[in-house]
Amino acid sequence: MQRRAQTDNPCAALPAAEKTNRFMKTLFPTPRAVQRAAFVLSRFSLLGVFLSVATANITNSLLLKYGFNDQPAHASKHASFRELMQGSAARPFAYRSLLPRIDYALAQHIVRRHPSLAASFEQLHLHRCYFADVRDIDWTPPVATAYTLMYFLILASTALGLFFVYRIARWRNLSFARALTFLCVYSFLFPLLFQRSVFFYDFLEFAEVFGAVYFFLEGWMFRCTAIIVLGSLVKETFFLVPIALLFLHKDEVPRSKRLWWLGAQLTCSLMARHLIMRGFEHNPGGMVEFHLWDNIAFWLNPKYYLDWNNLLAPGVFLPRLENPLLAVPIALAGRDAWHASEERWHRYFLAAFLPLLALFIVFGYGDMFRNFSLALPAVVLLALNAVTDSNKIRLISTRGYTTSE
Repeated sequence: MQRRAQTDNPCAALPAAEKTNRFMKTLFPTPRAVQRAAFVLSRFSLLGVFLSVATANITNSLLLKYGFNDQPAHASKHASFRELMQGSAARPFAYRSLLPRIDYALAQHIVRRHPSLAASFEQLHLHRCYFADVRDIDWTPPVATAYTLMYFLILASTALGLFFVYRIARWRNLSFARALTFLCVYSFLFPLLFQRSVFFYDFLEFAEVFGAVYFFLEGWMFRCTAIIVLGSLVKETFFLVPIALLFLHKDEVPRSKRLWWLGAQLTCSLMARHLIMRGFEHNPGGMVEFHLWDNIAFWLNPKYYLDWNNLLAPGVFLPRLENPLLAVPIALAGRDAWHASEERWHRYFLAAFLPLLALFIVFGYGDMFRNFSLALPAVVLLALNAVTDSNKIRLISTRGYTTSE
């Protein structure tokens, strides 16, 4: 019995000198192990810094411009964050009020039970910085606490969404340096979608849709389903995500398995959608806002194609996305990315983009390209297929466009 125990323990047969040697290596790692640890720590630090800077760029520029839609210009819509917290917002915005109402209830609890914590939130001066449109008389301790909690949630959601963008880039076999570069470029362009307004749920939706796609690509279907449910509790249109994901499956996945996951995810999403839309029958507004004729008038007016805005900072004017200075380069790069991609990515892009385009034409307003946020992962996947070989995008390659073309 004793002999068997000795053979089961690999260290039992080692001489005392070898045991001492292993113990010393554990206490004092070799230069190779130290170098490896420093390498991993450096990458972790770089990724953290890049995520922090990119998150600050997105949230600071958008919140400085729009806050939480408390401007007097949006008062007629009854879609301010305070109205969402109180459940009195107009439809369809009221359907997205579940999280603000939970946030407000938590803020009231904090003010009652932990007043020192609520006072520390006041010292962040977010009222002056981002939410100056809220009147001083309305900036009560519960409101201030609720705005601060949502601000931190927005920061976390934006950082998480950018992390998913980075992970998808790494999944597409981009090197660490290229993935970070792609992350930075994405963070520069992402705010340009919000040319008219931004809502708190836009930041959450960003993290949820990219998280769902990343988990799907990794084959983690239960995690993907869970995040689809969370997204459906935030915004009622999130049920479009599982429909588009049906076309992202690999060709070798059996049709029965694809339909099973679609049924499960769509059922969960529609149940969550029904939950958040209940109880608002007496709120003003309707289930959707009809803007077809306004959109036709907008897109037939040539002056909007020459328009600029100062979205990122006062005094820094940029062409709007429909301006040819931006529209033409985006179209050229998009064409090359399309040709560089496989049919799987084409299917997913069309399944994600075309339903949103139909909704945008009828129910969107002007150039509110933020309505295409659910299709952003499809755009990213098309871009990544071309970025793996930058020469495929002739706009940024060393080859460029030759005269023979």
